[in-house]
Amino acid sequence: MDLISVVSYWTCLISVFGTGRRPWSIFQSLAAVRLLRLLVITEGTSVIMTSLNSSYDMLKNVMGFFVFLWLLFSLTALFIFTNAFSRRCAVMTVEDGLSYVEPRLSCSGYYSQSGDRVGPLDINTGLQYANHGGDGQFCPRGQICIQDVANQPEHGYMSYQNIFSTMLNVLTVISTENWTDLLYISQDSVSRVGAAVFYVVCIYLMTFVMVPMFIAVITTSFSHVRGDMRESAFSSQRKAGCWISKHRQDSEGGGGEWIYEEMGLANGLERTRSRVKGWIHFIVHQAWFQYIGSLVVVMDLVMMSFYHSKLLIHEKEQLGRIFTCVFAVEIILRIYGSLDWNQFWSRIRNRVDLVIAVLTLIDEWPSMKESKYHVYLLIFAVLRSYRVAYLFPGVLQLLSDAVGDGQGILNLTFFTFLVLFLLAPISVQLFGGDFKFVDEPSMRFDNSYQAFLALFQIMTGENWTDILYDAMHSQKSSSVSYAAIFMIFLYFTVHYMVLNLFIAVIMENFDLDEEEIKQIQIKKYIREHRWKPEYFKMDRISRFLLPLFIVQDEKKLDFKNIPQNLVAHVTSSRFKEFLGEIVHGEDTVWGAHHTTSALHQNLAYFALHNQDPCLSRVRRSSSITTQVTEPLVKYGDEYELNVARENKAVVVENLNVFRSMFILKNDHIIRKVCSRLVSLKSYNWFIIGLIGISTLLAMWADTFNRQKHPVIIDHVFIPLHLIFLLIYWLDIAVHMIVDGVCMLPKSYMRNTWNLLDIINLLCQTCLTILSIFGDSSLQTTTNYASYIRILSTLRSVRIVYYVDGMRVIFLDLIYGLPKMIDAVALNMLVFVPFAIYGCFLFSGRFSLCNDGTALSRQACFGEFRSEDDENLGILLPRVWKNPYDYSFDTFGKSILHLFECASGEGWILSLFSAMSVVPEDRDAQPQFSWSSSSIFHSIYYVVFMFVASLCSIQLFIGVFLEIFKQRNGISSLTNTQRQFQDLQRQLELVKPSLKAKRPPDGTLRATFYDLITDKRGRFDHFMATVLMANIVYGENLKFILYIYIYICFVRRAFPSIFFVSFVFGIVMICFGVIFQEQFSFTRYGPYGNEHANFRSLFNTLLTLFRITTGENWDFLMHDFTILPPECSGKGDCGSPKYAIILFISFYVVCTFIFVNLVTVIVIDNFSFTFDKRNQFTLITRTDLRNFKLAWSSVDPKATGYINIHQVPKFLSLLEGVLAVNIYEKEHSLSTLLEASNQVDADVSHLIAVPLSNAKTSTNSNKNAIGERFFNLHELNRRLANIDPQTIKDRQRQYTEVYQEIINSASHRGVAFHNMLEILAIRLVDVSKSLTFNELVNRARIQDKVAKELAKERAKGLVAMLILRRKYLKRRQSARINQALTHHKNSNSLSLVGNWLMPNKNSNHKLSSSIRSASTSPNHSYLQLGTSLSKSSKGSNAHRNSIPNKRGGSPRSIDSTGGNLYDLILLITFFSIQDTQNN
Repeated sequence: MDLISVVSYWTCLISVFGTGRRPWSIFQSLAAVRLLRLLVITEGTSVIMTSLNSSYDMLKNVMGFFVFLWLLFSLTALFIFTNAFSRRCAVMTVEDGLSYVEPRLSCSGYYSQSGDRVGPLDINTGLQYANHGGDGQFCPRGQICIQDVANQPEHGYMSYQNIFSTMLNVLTVISTENWTDLLYISQDSVSRVGAAVFYVVCIYLMTFVMVPMFIAVITTSFSHVRGDMRESAFSSQRKAGCWISKHRQDSEGGGGEWIYEEMGLANGLERTRSRVKGWIHFIVHQAWFQYIGSLVVVMDLVMMSFYHSKLLIHEKEQLGRIFTCVFAVEIILRIYGSLDWNQFWSRIRNRVDLVIAVLTLIDEWPSMKESKYHVYLLIFAVLRSYRVAYLFPGVLQLLSDAVGDGQGILNLTFFTFLVLFLLAPISVQLFGGDFKFVDEPSMRFDNSYQAFLALFQIMTGENWTDILYDAMHSQKSSSVSYAAIFMIFLYFTVHYMVLNLFIAVIMENFDLDEEEIKQIQIKKYIREHRWKPEYFKMDRISRFLLPLFIVQDEKKLDFKNIPQNLVAHVTSSRFKEFLGEIVHGEDTVWGAHHTTSALHQNLAYFALHNQDPCLSRVRRSSSITTQVTEPLVKYGDEYELNVARENKAVVVENLNVFRSMFILKNDHIIRKVCSRLVSLKSYNWFIIGLIGISTLLAMWADTFNRQKHPVIIDHVFIPLHLIFLLIYWLDIAVHMIVDGVCMLPKSYMRNTWNLLDIINLLCQTCLTILSIFGDSSLQTTTNYASYIRILSTLRSVRIVYYVDGMRVIFLDLIYGLPKMIDAVALNMLVFVPFAIYGCFLFSGRFSLCNDGTALSRQACFGEFRSEDDENLGILLPRVWKNPYDYSFDTFGKSILHLFECASGEGWILSLFSAMSVVPEDRDAQPQFSWSSSSIFHSIYYVVFMFVASLCSIQLFIGVFLEIFKQRNGISSLTNTQRQFQDLQRQLELVKPSLKAKRPPDGTLRATFYDLITDKRGRFDHFMATVLMANIVYGENLKFILYIYIYICFVRRAFPSIFFVSFVFGIVMICFGVIFQEQFSFTRYGPYGNEHANFRSLFNTLLTLFRITTGENWDFLMHDFTILPPECSGKGDCGSPKYAIILFISFYVVCTFIFVNLVTVIVIDNFSFTFDKRNQFTLITRTDLRNFKLAWSSVDPKATGYINIHQVPKFLSLLEGVLAVNIYEKEHSLSTLLEASNQVDADVSHLIAVPLSNAKTSTNSNKNAIGERFFNLHELNRRLANIDPQTIKDRQRQYTEVYQEIINSASHRGVAFHNMLEILAIRLVDVSKSLTFNELVNRARIQDKVAKELAKERAKGLVAMLILRRKYLKRRQSARINQALTHHKNSNSLSLVGNWLMPNKNSNHKLSSSIRSASTSPNHSYLQLGTSLSKSSKGSNAHRNSIPNKRGGSPRSIDSTGGNLYDLILLITFFSIQDTQNN
């Protein structure tokens, strides 16, 4: 960077002094790049830069994937929308020539003179295109559709003429800024439906799915930095505790404490010298004193919110002085109530409140009220609103969790503005003085502050495309591309990277330290595995109704007909005593302990107690008692277990007593049939299908179709609606029969879903009855139909209840609702002070005269001739009013406008309005000028947008991430444990594959088979080269790597994204029907047109999707707040109340909730797909391919199971990191035999072994007499490299893995994924990668494996002793037989013995060594190698003593006395060892 900067600087210098010309702006900007070295000016920014560098690898992968999809959509747009932006409707006359229709009307064709539809006319070539039958816009009769590149908007850069301009405009669509202009022109020029589908899919995949990956890069990489370095990724200090806490003791005097604590009150009273000071000290340290102070602040804020109302101005000023004096007295009491000045000053909140109190007192002086400093001092009165947060503990806790110790937020804030200020001079050098063509007000780069504001606008994303197109238009020739690249670079840097750093710092503050996580895991394990008795808990309704069912269930017995031997003969007093002891036991936990003791004490008196109905009655009554919490016990003895079993039996008995519908028992035939019906999946799908059909009918039956097709409505829609209602009520009845109405906690009416559903159906039923039998007037019938349509559509939410994935997502939202409410409340607490101060600054200041020549409010009267294009030459009255839909005139309007600005929409127009006011004169005509002092009003907007975007968008995303991390258990996982979970996710995607049989050798199919199956062969490299060439020179785009990444990502995230998208679609349809019924006839406003309206369901859903992206949703909302006289009042007016409520509700639900849900899902699955530390470090794709290949050898049909007898073969075939081998490949039998066949130059290393006649002809490594050369030296050298300790460890590991695999086998065999998980877990450190629960389970598995191995060793020892005894007996018998026959064969045996063992000493040593080695499983090769070395030395010594008769040729066993017996034992031993290894 320094080299580029220095070279560019000297290039500019030479250009100025050498040629006398202005240097190229690109070299000027590159010369200023050296300023970026200041990014590490502080220690905090240096840590942030280091953390950003760690994200380079992941960012590179994501950027490649992003560019791949970007190019894919760009090529699609280039193919579909070429010349779409060059078509406009025009009127061609002989007198005036060609004149285009204003405002612009795009078209796809026009009507010829014969009335036929034809395509556009190319004005440059004269080519008349034919009509392709699309559903685009056709010019009205009398107009023609002209195609000319000069018609392209935005200086000709808004087009799809070539791949570069297409990519530029697709990027603007991805950024969701001004994308509706592209959409509407494409709809008119090509196809309404086709263009809508393309743009919606592009935004959904790229903006909602791909863009959050940049957030995931930041959060994931910074999380790794924090986990690896054990310190904050945003601060040079270790992560500290929260800076807002009730119990935090600051060792350095409490410098970071914000909440008063009740600490040291007694000591403080003793240390005070006066009784008054002691009481004041006691009062100011009470919690209620702080709450009273916060309540007074609330009253002060309420008063300030009405500051600019026109009523009671004098009274409001007096109230302001009273509140100021109250806060001054409060701070005096707090000072006086402190033990000393140091104690007061040591707390930050005391210092802040003292400064605020002093400055607000100064502001109350009359002279200060009239000065220009009054506006600045008002800031401190508004800042006092921070104390309101202490009235909301949830908001305070959320703020504490999100901000942490504040160090990371402060460092990141400084870093963000430092980036903007350092990029500003570079932008000035590149574009300074080039924006002279733009109309004021607009952004430009003439000085650093202008550049800073422009860069801040780009960071927020609001209308950044205007700056992009202006920057491109300001340059010439090749500099246009430089301007576009630089602007795109700025957008990616400050919008996608810097702004998303706040999400990372929020998530860092939410995260726990690893030690805390481990403690949480241990406590969770103890809590879950602690034994606890089962107690049945019933609510009041169940306890109230249970006796009624018990009475109903009892049957009176006729004791006269019972035989006497079946009646227990006890006294009445004894029976009452028995009942009393049991009932007395109800005072404990459900009477379990005392019931059991009573039974044991009194069962001797009741021989037939098991059949006694009285006992059953008592046991039932024992379960009706109120619940009492009993401390959980860690271990349960037999007595407690028996108590729990008995209580569980009572529970089951009580449950059987309840009757559904008050008459149906559990064994009733109707209840059984209904229960079986409800349990069928086909029944649930039937209900889902009915709901879907009902929703589709309701979507179709809008106002237009109800008026156009009354016959269909009366004879089809209404009967179907009645049938559906009947089926829905029958479904409810079936569920009530199965679960009961309301008796038990799980009864039908106890479920909130079911209760809302019943309310919906009741409303539909009532409205349907009223529409049929009630008032038949048109207005009433229309209202009833509208309400029924809305309710029918709302019932589609019921589908979420039936689908598990959707229900889980909904439950997650319900679980996080409190935190979301806290986040909304925190946003409101941020908006309130800004709204109040905005009223102070801009109330009534946005009004202006519609005649620009009138310079003041006093001159704005009379009439003037309009110069606007719409009213050119028409006399209009001069009016002094606010022409905008936004203002700060009242507190309510300020809150609404600030919410719109916080959404990122409309704040630029409001900024220019604020920068145009004249500070000195409220009645002067606003005039914009970059040299005016009102330019610094922009500071208000910069501060608000920075804080509001942080609180609203980033905080919402952070809260959603934390909610889902808690629900999924991720928040209680360390970084290493999360990586292991990602590894497990990766392994879940691996499936066994069928093994294709290789065709016979010599055939063409066999050749092709070998080419295709070789993943690293020439054919694979050739195809990769062809694809890359196709990318560069062709029109198709196929990035194999990114397709693979995309498939991996989609396979994992698709189910969750699908469920969220489906629920999102249902919510959009429900809102769409409501919007359509409310605003279907509202007239078009300034931002409404034939595309942006609610007159058809298609346009409604498309408009709602536009609102979801935030594209000018606020201006569209104000279009539907229109009231008379701007509308006729006959159905074409809007409703301010409904418009504001519906638009804001929809925007919050869909944008802040569902779009962020997709973001959370993307981030949750991001590290699994893109993080190299998770994807490639442990197991590579090659390892997985080797595993599947080895598995296919033993499971060619891909059943997913293998027999336990096939496990050794599978392990022997496995290669890579998953392989489990005792010996290295170089020490296998085949490798050792190959080494023995090597021909050595030193003939002394070789021995000759005779071969059989069968092998003599095929073996090339033989001498003239048919002997095979055996390289004993090379074999010895290979065996000497074996580390005995390593072999011992590998053998132990092999046996443990093998035993674990055998233990995991089921009746079908060993499962594919079980085998993969067992082999993969060896690659991680289980003490760090497993949670405590998993670690305990792993220890149990290992303990079981150890016990099994110990059992096998014991069995082997016993079997060895038995076999040894058999062997000794047989050897004794053989010796006896040998002694009996020795005299017969003494001569022949001596000859054979001399031939086999010519060197008895050497033979004895080698044989004994081999036998001893064979008995040692751990040191076999080592001992064998040593014995061979010694044998070789002995043989060499013997050879030296006997002359070589063959003249230097390798010695043979016959000539040199070699030991054939040793060689036979050697080969046999190798065969045994290799068999054991396999």
